[in-house]
Amino acid sequence: RAHQGEPDRDAVVLDEVRNADQAIHRAGFDLTATGMGTTVCGIVPMVDEMPPSALVFNVGDSRVYLHRHDTLHQVSRDHSVVQELLDTGQIDSVEAELHPQRNVVTRSLGSGEPLDIDWWNLDLLPGDRWLICSDGLVKEVQPSRLLELLRSDVDAQQAADRLVQLA
Repeated sequence: RAHQGEPDRDAVVLDEVRNADQAIHRAGFDLTATGMGTTVCGIVPMVDEMPPSALVFNVGDSRVYLHRHDTLHQVSRDHSVVQELLDTGQIDSVEAELHPQRNVVTRSLGSGEPLDIDWWNLDLLPGDRWLICSDGLVKEVQPSRLLELLRSDVDAQQAADRLVQLA
């Protein structure tokens, strides 16, 4: 979808995530901060394209949700030990909430490992609401409460303020 003479939006965004990964890794050496890292997720909308679309990306257990047609869907996929155990059927969702390794991520920026970014291009529809959040929100607030808030008519800032209060 790049315009002639312009770099592809997806490649530019993903390259910037890779640059951040390298900068965090270098900073860890400079500060002798072993194990320094972070997770990232985001959405880059392109509303001037037809049809309007968005690049959604994540590394780690920060999440991107889409509220569309009165349902809440987790677009991103957690990169965590617990998610891998869930995927292979070794534990269920109840066990996941209490698992001793529920905070262990398998991908992060700054780790020094080759960076593997999950990304998707999704069409945008009128009425879509997006939630971009860290694991700190979803570990404190149930999905049903997130959906309830996203169903409301509050604006984005009010929704963010309420989510902080809930967490």
